[in-house]
Amino acid sequence: YLAMSARISTDNADRALIAAGRMLAGTLAAVVVALGTLPLGQQLSGSEGPDAYAGAALLFALIGGPLLVGVGLTYRDAAIPASTERRSVSRAMILTWRNRAFVTLALAMVAMVAAVTMLDKSVLYYFKYVLVDPSGGQLTLGAMMAVGGLAVPVWLVISRATGVRAVWFLAVTACLAGLAMFVFGDVRRPGAVQTFLVAVQAAVVGLHFSVWALLPGAIDYGHRGSGVRVEAVLYGYTALLQRLAIGLGTVLLGVSLGGHGAHLPAADDAAYRLAIAGVPLALFGFAGLVMLFSPLRGEGKARDAPLAVPMPAD
Repeated sequence: YLAMSARISTDNADRALIAAGRMLAGTLAAVVVALGTLPLGQQLSGSEGPDAYAGAALLFALIGGPLLVGVGLTYRDAAIPASTERRSVSRAMILTWRNRAFVTLALAMVAMVAAVTMLDKSVLYYFKYVLVDPSGGQLTLGAMMAVGGLAVPVWLVISRATGVRAVWFLAVTACLAGLAMFVFGDVRRPGAVQTFLVAVQAAVVGLHFSVWALLPGAIDYGHRGSGVRVEAVLYGYTALLQRLAIGLGTVLLGVSLGGHGAHLPAADDAAYRLAIAGVPLALFGFAGLVMLFSPLRGEGKARDAPLAVPMPAD
């Protein structure tokens, strides 16, 4: 499914639109499942137990199954250049790591996802033990999910004027500014913390959007260098690296909380703030720095623009 999204269009602006649409659809799906599963299941089964979940699952399957089949039957590639040679899957997996556009994007993505994981997992912790407001933490997570859906079209509009790569740097800068204010400022009121987290979440959405919008360009860059298109391999690596980055962020949060003594009852607010946001601050900085070495330029800025991907020297 992800690999197919790289072949729907060869136009960079269209690819940015596809990435935005996919993110909005995913957000809508999450809301439907979260809010609709139990009520729909109860209406179908007349029960509040396991039968309710089975009924909702059956309904979703009856809607989604034919839709997936329909997409598969009607999908058509855009005018994608054919590979000049065929190679084994193992060879394609190796070639992916010779693709400088993908390697830089992958490194930046891992740092970003690890930082976001640390922030997301620390929300309830911070509200419970520092602000003594557990319900406020739940409300904040809901607000962060809501702003995620609203921020996608905003970043899409910005990308049309500046290019997707510029969106990455704008979003990184916003994350760095927000975290710096949180670490070195005096953020003690729940309302102020909620505002900070929602604002950072809006910037994080821009980073996720940039990753998915830039990946097709990374595929094109590798194809020009090797003559082989490896959409499935590249997207597979991306999904794997995301999961590894989530694990890395989880480990780093535990280490950071222990290193700053934030796991102790006597820990002060400054220790918590540094433990929660100090490492993400460094990770976001790394995510911005590594993308300076990316060969991708101007993706998504102008419709019908040629792919601004230089031929690799090798």
